[in-house]
Amino acid sequence: MFVYIGWFAIIYYCILKIFNFRIAFAGFWLIVAILSYITHWILKNNLLENSWGKILTALVSIGLIIFFVLEGLIIYTGTIEDNRITDYVLVLGAGINKEQISKSLRFRLDKAIEYNKIHDNIPIIVSGGMGKDEDITEALAMKRYLVSNGVDENNIIMEEKSTNTYENFKFSKIIMENKSKEKDNISVTLITNRFHMFRAKYIGINTGLKIYCYSAKNEIVTSLNFYVRESFAYIKELIYHYIK
Repeated sequence: MFVYIGWFAIIYYCILKIFNFRIAFAGFWLIVAILSYITHWILKNNLLENSWGKILTALVSIGLIIFFVLEGLIIYTGTIEDNRITDYVLVLGAGINKEQISKSLRFRLDKAIEYNKIHDNIPIIVSGGMGKDEDITEALAMKRYLVSNGVDENNIIMEEKSTNTYENFKFSKIIMENKSKEKDNISVTLITNRFHMFRAKYIGINTGLKIYCYSAKNEIVTSLNFYVRESFAYIKELIYHYIK
């Protein structure tokens, strides 16, 4: 079985690189392949029969249980589409190429347009600064797309300083507080891709916002890669939150 897992990981790694050479987290699948072949060799030679082998097996089993529980929560949260009325809509940025939005970002913006057709009076905050290989801020690219698809320009607020998900919420919350009479209990319709929603919601709640999920679809090819990455990213976020 582990030989097949190894081959799958190598093939998927190649597919990801063909799809997008610089895609994040792709190297993980090479690690999976190596570990799969090592595991196959260990099992073939009965090297887990001693006490240390049993301890290792128990630790790996616990790790896998935690991983699959997290994945279940990530997948479930990504299915939520709550279109209730809130104080703000917050669309999280994603990478752009020069001035062109990525496919994942387009999915998020299309979801914002869908929500705007239901509640066209709710302000939309587009959040994202300017990263490597980007000629404009993600927020500006997002605003241009929304306006070109019929969203009222006066209803769009740009947050252009953030470089990660935590900063998306940090800087967007400052904007919300400056514009809101009520500083506490600001409610937000959060729009991001399904794989990202669980962690993003967690970060948003920890910044003091009331978060309601309105999930956008994923790219099919990269979904598995990013769903797996999010488990590790969430654990990292938990550790960072409790030690800071």
